[in-house]
Amino acid sequence: MVIKEIHSHSLKQSNREKTLAETLFLSLSSLEAPFLLESGHGKVSDSNRYSFAGAAPFLTMESEGDKINIYREGKRSTSYGNPFTALHSLLKEFPAEPREDFPFTGGAVGYIGYEAGEHIESMPERKADNFSAPDIHLGFYDTIFIYDHLQSTLFLSSTGYPEKGAKRRERAKERVKQFSDLIYNRKESGPDESRMGKVSSNFDRKAYLNEVEKIKKYIESGDIYQANLSHRFSASFEGTPFSLYRRFTSANPVPFSACLELPGLSIISNSPERFLALRGNRIESRPIKGTISRSADKSEDILRKKALRESEKDRAEHIMIVDLVRNDLGRVCKYGTIKADSLMDIESYANLHHMVSTVSGEINEGIGPVDCIKAAFPGGSITGAPKVRAMEIIHEIEQCPRWIYTGSIGYIGFDGSMDLNIAIRTAFIKEGKVYFSTGGGIVADSIPESEYEETLLKGEIFKNIASGFKEK
Repeated sequence: MVIKEIHSHSLKQSNREKTLAETLFLSLSSLEAPFLLESGHGKVSDSNRYSFAGAAPFLTMESEGDKINIYREGKRSTSYGNPFTALHSLLKEFPAEPREDFPFTGGAVGYIGYEAGEHIESMPERKADNFSAPDIHLGFYDTIFIYDHLQSTLFLSSTGYPEKGAKRRERAKERVKQFSDLIYNRKESGPDESRMGKVSSNFDRKAYLNEVEKIKKYIESGDIYQANLSHRFSASFEGTPFSLYRRFTSANPVPFSACLELPGLSIISNSPERFLALRGNRIESRPIKGTISRSADKSEDILRKKALRESEKDRAEHIMIVDLVRNDLGRVCKYGTIKADSLMDIESYANLHHMVSTVSGEINEGIGPVDCIKAAFPGGSITGAPKVRAMEIIHEIEQCPRWIYTGSIGYIGFDGSMDLNIAIRTAFIKEGKVYFSTGGGIVADSIPESEYEETLLKGEIFKNIASGFKEK
C-alpha cells in the first residue's frame, strides 16, 4: 500500500468551486464511476471526521434478483445465487490489514438497494415499475482520496489491487501518481445549465391518507406496532447531477452525504442517518425516529425542539426502533456488549429537528461486514416493528419498489471496516428524470393528515432546491 499526503492548499480553486470535496470530485469526473462520500459538516468528531473520493474501480459487482454480474478486466461474468454470499467471497480476494490512522483506504463503494433485503427475508414478488436499477452496485476501488476534516489534511491511498506481489506495489505507485496529476492539472468546468421540471408524486393526498388508515388497522389487529410509509416524487431533469448534489448539501449539511456517478445512473444522497459503521470489533448504528419542522423565529424554534424531546408519541416510537436495532445487532455481537451510547438526542438541521440515538456493540470473533449487513438490513427506522411483517405490509401498500431509497450507501473496506448510511433524502437520476422519496413511521395514534404533511416537510428542502432551477 502507498499513502501520500497531498498539499491541498496548492490545488487550484475557481470561484464556483468552494470546497475541497468538490475539487476532488470534479478532478475525477473524467474517469469511470467517480464517487464522493462527504462528511465533516458542523462540529467535527470521530463520527464525521473523514470524506472520501475515488474513481475507476478495477472490479464492479451488480446484482438484480439472484442474477450477479461481475465486471473485471473488461470482461463480464454472470452467475446466480445470493449476492451477499458473492460479495463476501469477492472481498476475501483482496485482504488488507486495518490501520489505526485511517478508517478506509480502499474497498467496495456504492449502494445496497432496499429490495436486496429479499435475499435476507422472504418477500412477495416486487411490483412493476417504470424505473429500475440494480439491487446492488458496488465498485472495488484501489485508489482513494482521504480528507481528514479534524486535521485539515488530504491523503491519497492506493492498495495496488488487483495486482499481487511486487506488481501490486508498482501499481500502487503508478496510481498515486496518476491521481495526483489529475487534481493538479485538471481543467476548469464550464457553467451549469441544469433544469428541473414540475415535481409530481405517485401518491395523491387522499390515497396516502387511506393507506395510513390501512396501516393503523394492521396495528389495531396486532400485526405490527409501526410501519414506515413512503411515496415517490419525480420530475424531468437536464444538466449535471453533481450541481444538484452541491445545492442539496449546501442548503442542508449532514454527516453522511454521497454522490455516485454510475453508468446510466447518478445518485445524490444527503442523509443524516448512519445505518452501520464497523471499525475493529466495534459496530455502531445511529437510528433516527422523530421529526419536527424548524422555525425562523429563534424562540419558537427552541420550543419546537423541546416539544419533540418531550413528545410521548415520538419517544415511544423512537424507543421501539432502538430496541429493534439492539435486537438486530444482538445477532452478531458478544452477549452483554450492546448499549445505547446516547438516547433520544435532538439533532438540528436546516429545516428539521430529529430525535437520534447511538447504539453500539462488540462483534463476535469471525464476524465480518457482510454478516453485519445481513443481521440488520434494511434499517428498522425505515421499515417498522416487527420488521419482517412491516416489510410485507409496506410491499402491499406502497405503489412501487423503493430501489435505492432506504437502502444503504457507503463503503466496505478491504480491511473489514465499513460505514453505510440509510439512503433517505436521496435522489437518483436516470434517463432525463430525477426521483426521490420521503416517508414516515405510522403508529396507533398517528393522525393521517399530520403524517402526510411530515412527508411533504421532509421533501421540502429538495423542492426548494428544485425551484432554484429554471422550470421547463
